[in-house]
Amino acid sequence: MKLKKGDINGNTLRLIKYFGFKEEQDVPIKSFEIETNGSSTGLVLACKGKYKSALFLLYLSELTFNTQPEIGAGFHMNSTFRKLTVVYFGDDLCNDAMNNPQTKHTTIRDLLADGRVIVHINCK
Repeated sequence: MKLKKGDINGNTLRLIKYFGFKEEQDVPIKSFEIETNGSSTGLVLACKGKYKSALFLLYLSELTFNTQPEIGAGFHMNSTFRKLTVVYFGDDLCNDAMNNPQTKHTTIRDLLADGRVIVHINCK
């Protein structure tokens, strides 16, 4: 599956089609938690406004299926996943997330953080 850089809406539609979902409520993630360098961001409900992130995390999780059993339902972010994050969300959102202390894109900021980043997923 090929994502198009910076096309968040188009990429969301591609992933919805890829997984065979009909609407955002079909994304089977109840919540997710991002741990950066040992500090947790807490659980983020994958509700309205976060389903694009939840859908993307589901995609990354599928790419690591059975390759990181020590994480359980989740994965370590790596350089490839960080690159995919920029492709999926685009330069503008990623730059805002990393450079604006008042950003509302904290999920993106946490995914792109330096050091060890682990994503934990709680499915419905």
